[in-house]
Parts: sequence; C-alpha cells; structure tokens
Amino acid sequence: MTSPLQSQAQLPADLADVRSKLEQLAAAGQLPELIDLVLGLLVQLRDKNTALSARLASALRELPPCQRSWRPI
Repeated sequence: MTSPLQSQAQLPADLADVRSKLEQLAAAGQLPELIDLVLGLLVQLRDKNTALSARLASALRELPPCQRSWRPI
C-alpha cells in the first residue's frame, strides 16, 4: 500500500519525525512497539477530539435558539 505523502519533504517537520520513528521501528522489526506508538497517537487524537466535541456542543447549547441552526455558506 502506498501513501499519498511518500516523501518526508511533503510532511511538516513534526510529522516527518513521527514517520522516521515509525520507519526505524519497522526496519528493526519492532512491530509491537510500532503498533503501540500508533495506537497511542490514535488514543490521543480521539481523546482531544472527544473533548473538543464536548466543548463545541456546550457552546452551541449556550447560543440563542435562532442562532443554533447557523450553517456556513
């Protein structure tokens, strides 16, 4: 499987570092560590998304009813 972001030049520096670490773990045959790292990153993203969703829902509930149905153009 190929990725649309195949070169590190296309990635922001912080993500290029993550890619390098994943490649190092894979090349060293450290698949359990690689899986743990990826899952850890996914857990962090999920938790941040959940927190942001809760904040957004709370902010939307505080709006007057006439503004709750606002949709971007």
